[in-house]
Formats: sequence, structure tokens, C-alpha cells
Amino acid sequence: MQLEEKRQAIEHHKKKMEVLSARQRQMLGKAAFLHIVKKGGGRKSGGLRSLLSTVNRVLGLSSLVWIRVE
Repeated sequence: MQLEEKRQAIEHHKKKMEVLSARQRQMLGKAAFLHIVKKGGGRKSGGLRSLLSTVNRVLGLSSLVWIRVE
């Protein structure tokens, strides 16, 4: 019974850490977006590519995500 309680505690802690990590990622992404917008992001500074680059840099992602905008 103790092992089951320990497993549940570990699972609960793991889930809590995942939620905190997701919340932090979301806040950092929002901060990066607002930084670009305040900076005058638009077409002058590279637009979408600049935004994606900044978000990926802030979030610590190794590869840049490119999307096609039509």
C-alpha cells in the first residue's frame, strides 16, 4: 500500500510540474510576442520570422518553426 501511495504522490508531483512548465512557456511566449509588438515588429523588423525567432529563443527551442502565411 505504501508503494501505491508513493507512486500516486510522484504522479501528482509530475502533473503539477507539467502544468507549471506549460504556464511558464505560455507566459514567456506572450512576453516575447508583446516585446516584438512594442518594438514595432511589423514588416520593418522581419515580421513573422522575427517573432518566431524571438519566441523560440526565449523558450529555448533548438529549431525554428516556420509556417506558411498566405
